[in-house]
Amino acid sequence: MQCQRCGHKWYLRREELPAICPKCKSPYWGLPRNEDLEKIKSVLHEISGQEVKVNCRKARDCEFISGPWRLVYNFARQPGHVTPLFELQRGNSAKTFESLQELQGAFGHDIM
Repeated sequence: MQCQRCGHKWYLRREELPAICPKCKSPYWGLPRNEDLEKIKSVLHEISGQEVKVNCRKARDCEFISGPWRLVYNFARQPGHVTPLFELQRGNSAKTFESLQELQGAFGHDIM
């Protein structure tokens, strides 16, 4: 795990995600910073040509919607660790990215 606020890295000892970062105590440890949210919004705006709506629920789940495009940011639980994922959806098709850099490479936009 890594805090998106202070950069602190740690390993999970339990199955559930922590409520706060163990170092900086931020409850928003899993959400991208506001600058990164704006970069993601600008990329989706360029792809779809439409306004982007952002809906962040709890501390570790964001959804970006722009026309037929939907980008969901959350965490995938795997044995022994949890991985942040970006899932880009359009209609019935979806593609998963493990980082903003990977999403950037798929569309050729500089979002980092």
